[in-house]
Amino acid sequence: MNHHARMLVILGFAFFCSALPARASQPLKEWTFLVFLNGHNNLDWYGEMNVEQMQEIGSTSDVNVVVQWASKMHPTTRRILVHKGSHDVVEELPRVDMGQWQNLVDFVDWGARNYPAKRYFVAIWNHGGGWHRVLTTDGKRSALETQDISWDDYTGSKITTEEMGVAFKEIATRLGQKVDIMGSDACLMAMAEVATEIQDSVHYMVGSEEVEPGQGWPYSTFLRRWTNAPASDGAQVSEYLADEYLKAYSGGIYGTRAVTLSAMDLTKMPAFNRSFANLARELNSLPAADMAQAKTIATATQDYTFSDYKDVGDFVRRLQTQPALALSASALTNVQAALSDVVIVNRVSSAFKDSHGMAVWIPTTSWDWSQYQERYRGLKFDQETNWSSALEKMQ
Repeated sequence: MNHHARMLVILGFAFFCSALPARASQPLKEWTFLVFLNGHNNLDWYGEMNVEQMQEIGSTSDVNVVVQWASKMHPTTRRILVHKGSHDVVEELPRVDMGQWQNLVDFVDWGARNYPAKRYFVAIWNHGGGWHRVLTTDGKRSALETQDISWDDYTGSKITTEEMGVAFKEIATRLGQKVDIMGSDACLMAMAEVATEIQDSVHYMVGSEEVEPGQGWPYSTFLRRWTNAPASDGAQVSEYLADEYLKAYSGGIYGTRAVTLSAMDLTKMPAFNRSFANLARELNSLPAADMAQAKTIATATQDYTFSDYKDVGDFVRRLQTQPALALSASALTNVQAALSDVVIVNRVSSAFKDSHGMAVWIPTTSWDWSQYQERYRGLKFDQETNWSSALEKMQ
């Protein structure tokens, strides 16, 4: 740990003795940025690094930067207000289970009451796995575990995609308005299934189709750009983040890595889901030979660390190149048009040139289908699109 990091730890424990009172009468600012930073896992070191980056800019007269910081290096969970060059520990709690959705709700509620703003950006910082389970092992046995987002190694808890829907509905109720931006500083979360679950409570969603490098978002360069234009709306702020993210990994502050980051306007998700439901109906009516060809196309579609997470735009584009398939041209063009309306920003490295900003589940092995299909049918996305009916026929 470098000298600056050691000083942060010392300051943190100093504030343990004299935490600042909550500030219930703060003036209304343009934005409050609320970061649910879950370092209760092997990403903990990066959490400290990202807080230091936030301190390069800090809160301004127009933007509050507020963090619930859970770290393995501290026995408590701290709620901090970030300043330029430092942070105040405003409240200190016994170790919080960061994998419980209720604790996300409580933090956002607390942050909005104490640091009110016209608009709110809620970020979840941690590991992510999209919507489905992953194979884990403890050395003795292997099992499939749900690891959607915000894994807490102390408790084994995670926030599931379904719980995200519940959490953001409650958050929006408490705020009296939609969350302007929900961002996942986590892997594999830019999925139709995730977006649909929160579409009624969040205006814009920012996430990555692919895994994120450990450094995550470039908080210093992003906050500098954002705070220089604090009256920006949610679409503009989302674009600032996606731009700075790609720059950071394109020879910028994080070197060179292949990355993706996109932003979606969730008010457009219902129309997208209607178009996708129509595509599902047409796929479901294909004769066996055509469905086999569609499965071959799905296998070749741009995928990510989980090979059953496929890019929507690339899948439809590949279907369009096969006019012999008994699919109407309008069904395909309608999905493409609806996708263009939803995905307002898409920043990708050249290695992911076939990524269009939103992934969807397309299993091409019977194992993937059998492991996940039961849970999938309970997701709001499948209830709105009946996508599982086409997937089942594809197996």
